[in-house]
Amino acid sequence: MNMKTLTYLTLFSCLAFLSCEKQDVKHYDRNDKAINIWFGTANVVEDSLSYNYAFTVPGRDSVLFHYRWLGIVPTEDIHFELEATGDDKDKVNYSFGTYVIKAGQYEGTFPIYIDKPANFELFKNKSGMVTFQLKENDKYSMGAVERSHLHVSLKNAISKPVNWDTETISTYRALSRYFGAYNDAKYGFIIQTTGFYDFRVVYNVSQNPELPTNTITDTHATYLKALCKLKLQEYEAVNGPLIDETTKERVVFPL
Repeated sequence: MNMKTLTYLTLFSCLAFLSCEKQDVKHYDRNDKAINIWFGTANVVEDSLSYNYAFTVPGRDSVLFHYRWLGIVPTEDIHFELEATGDDKDKVNYSFGTYVIKAGQYEGTFPIYIDKPANFELFKNKSGMVTFQLKENDKYSMGAVERSHLHVSLKNAISKPVNWDTETISTYRALSRYFGAYNDAKYGFIIQTTGFYDFRVVYNVSQNPELPTNTITDTHATYLKALCKLKLQEYEAVNGPLIDETTKERVVFPL
């Protein structure tokens, strides 16, 4: 190898090294002060969820959202507020907590409280929608567009979950994979037997994984299917086949 070739190789290596170093450097604008909010998990972003009054008793319930401060980690407490928008916002009894990002922190979860009055009849025949968003002020602004609004679909009846036939995230499994074809009688039986509703199944082989609210593992879902099959056999021994009133189909669970 001659000196000229060696010189070119050395120069190329230096440029490659500098390029890598440049890519690894993260630049922050100290003037950036924004807050991202979303449903889902800390690492999986979802901008909507379904809330069903039929699965709750009268009183106070809550849904959790994630937040993350954008920019330099705050050196003092940051107070922020949400506000509701949408045509159905005045039909929902909601309230907010005290939302404070503590000094030295930048992410976490907070609740939005939803109250169900006694004899609540709204959203039985038609779903509603309320959207929560950051109330901006001179101290911070909304974050990324896809992490700035929390859409809550409102229902008040047993209905087919949106994740029964398909899932939007590859690591999650559709409920039909475990419980078969949907009908209202089957879903009501699952709720009565397991105590679970509006839940999701994640394929996770870790032992004792940390899971978001209303999420179970593939192993747990397989157990619940077996439990439902057993309880259905016990029901049929006393009452005969369980028939869905709408579809006239017999409730069965897959092998």
